[in-house]
Formats: sequence, structure tokens, C-alpha cells
Amino acid sequence: MEFSVRDKTEILLQSLDSQIEVIGQGEEREQQLFQWSTSLLQASFGAVVALSDRSSALPFAGTVKLLATALIAVPVGLSIMWFFGAQVGR
Repeated sequence: MEFSVRDKTEILLQSLDSQIEVIGQGEEREQQLFQWSTSLLQASFGAVVALSDRSSALPFAGTVKLLATALIAVPVGLSIMWFFGAQVGR
């Protein structure tokens, strides 16, 4: 069965539309992940600062440092993955 030029064009346009939608969904998911991780980072640091006694060192300093490192590493890692993923796609 032969397809006409119009049929081929329609198929390609539908395929393009579906691919654009899939790409948009992936970008939205990455953006939401980044927003959640940075919000969590800000909230945790705010809680640590608000609940700490300024006249003495924080209890569980190692745990706080580990948590702070993880909360910094997640958004940085997502940013790096997003940046290099955008560079590869160009």
C-alpha cells in the first residue's frame, strides 16, 4: 500500500507532536525534582539555624554535616545532569 505525500506528512507531524510532549514531560519532572530538592535544602538549613543554640556547638555535628552534604549534592547533581543532558541534545 502506497502512502500519499499528505499521509506521510500527517504521520510525521503526529510523531513529532508526541515526541515533543514526551520531552516536555521529562523537563517538567526534572524541574519539579530540582525545586523539591532545593526547597528541602533551604528548609533543613533554616530548621538547623533556627533550632541551634548560638552559644554552643550543634549536637550531632557529624550528622548535620552529612545531611547538609547530601542536601547540597542532590541539587548540584541534578543541575549537572540537566546541563550536560542539554548539551548532548544540541
